[in-house]
Amino acid sequence: MTRPQRCCLNPGCPTLVSAGYCAAHKPAPSRTHTPEAERFYSSSRWQSIRAIVRRAQPICMECKRAPSESVDHVNGDINDNRFDAGDPLNSNLRAVCLRCHATKSAAQHNRRKRAS
Repeated sequence: MTRPQRCCLNPGCPTLVSAGYCAAHKPAPSRTHTPEAERFYSSSRWQSIRAIVRRAQPICMECKRAPSESVDHVNGDINDNRFDAGDPLNSNLRAVCLRCHATKSAAQHNRRKRAS
């Protein structure tokens, strides 16, 4: 059985759709990374580095409570992959939970937006 069609979610648009927005009003996907960054984060090199950092730091280095689920570039430079488990001050990578990573990323994004 098919679902009944409804109006596009864009206010005032009469176009019928099965869900969400019509083609004319569908929001553009938000890009959080450049194409270069996307290639880097999907590379086997990054996956290997990420695994090493998360093994060395199983608990979030920010809140010190939640399990680490992500790896953060402290200075935001994806080309700076220094990691020294014995000397965090000599590292640009740290393992963090998703909540702490999202909070830091949002703050960085807002700072960049205000600066431009």
